[in-house]
Amino acid sequence: MFTFYHSPIPTSQLGLVTLASLLIIAAGYFFQFGRSKRKLPPGPKGMPFFGIRLSDKGLNDFEEWAKMYGDVMYLNVFGQGGIVVLNSHQAVVDLFDRREYRYRPKLIVVNEFITRQLLLTGTNDDDLWRKMRRVGHEVMNKTVVNRYYEMQHREALLFTENLLRDSTNWYREVHRWVVFFFVSNNFYLILVAEQHFQASFLPYMIYLRRCLAMIL
Repeated sequence: MFTFYHSPIPTSQLGLVTLASLLIIAAGYFFQFGRSKRKLPPGPKGMPFFGIRLSDKGLNDFEEWAKMYGDVMYLNVFGQGGIVVLNSHQAVVDLFDRREYRYRPKLIVVNEFITRQLLLTGTNDDDLWRKMRRVGHEVMNKTVVNRYYEMQHREALLFTENLLRDSTNWYREVHRWVVFFFVSNNFYLILVAEQHFQASFLPYMIYLRRCLAMIL
């Protein structure tokens, strides 16, 4: 005796669900196809809906695509939008510098509350950014980094000695070393920055000093 399975969904509703699913799939396909007609840089086509798929070669895929599609290429990722990849230094200069396509999204918590707009990687290209970049270059260029070697050597010896003496608190020792190295470098950075920044930026320097004092 055979037992037939009866779907709890009526046949009419099942047909509507199937039709709606097909319409959604078709709309997504035509939406993606319509977007590809816009003036986008060349790039690999990829699979419908899913976009490109990297092979086992990893970054070599991008090198091959750069040879095929040029300095600027467009990648469709998982059908959710595109990524523009710049494959040459000249393309970066033309787009980021000359056409000013380099502005970053505004991160309220990080930029406004935590760093008071003193985060170099989160600030746009304005007067404050240029001053911070100039200060950063002065304390980190290749001609002055030698001054940090003695401090690094001394801290490395102290770090090793403390671990050999008591390795059970290795996490605390690593934390102490990282905090000391960060704070010592940044205190020197503050001293240099106060020589370059105008008086209007001194409240930010005082705020940064207070934060570093809390760490110490």
